[in-house]
Amino acid sequence: MSNTLLTKLGIPQNVLACKTFDEVLAKGFFQTLSEPQQIALYNYFNTQEQESERAVPYIDLEDCEDDFSIHVEGADTSVRELLDTGYSIRQCKDRGEPLRGLAAWMDEGDWKYLGIVYVEPKFRGRGIMGGLIEDGYDGKPISTKVHSANTPALRAFEKYGFVSQEKEGDFFLLTRQ
Repeated sequence: MSNTLLTKLGIPQNVLACKTFDEVLAKGFFQTLSEPQQIALYNYFNTQEQESERAVPYIDLEDCEDDFSIHVEGADTSVRELLDTGYSIRQCKDRGEPLRGLAAWMDEGDWKYLGIVYVEPKFRGRGIMGGLIEDGYDGKPISTKVHSANTPALRAFEKYGFVSQEKEGDFFLLTRQ
């Protein structure tokens, strides 16, 4: 998506002058845009960040037993709550460094449910999501749900072999064999 297309969508020049999506949010511009403009702008910056960060090396995964919150799908989620409800959590970080990503898995017998895959925005596009998915894959089919408006996540899951099965409300059910 180009800057020209964003201009045609009516996104003001002061918004387009921002260098990062975080800058758009910090200046309060995002709330002033229509939903289609917001989605286009989000996708534009997400693509830009992924292209500029591809060369960063992959990091190690480890079990997560810490208690902290992450903001996923509009709500704060506590890692402790996930552990207490039976999820196993794997995190991606280097010693002494902040969290880069995590995955919450639930073993359902013949298949696995991927409840959350979260990658910190500044670390997206570096292979962390793929590493988290592959780390939890044990040969059983996997299912997950993704909000229909989260097109970057839908594309990423497709890249890792997930197929959309059906739509449940605002979410797509995705599976991988």
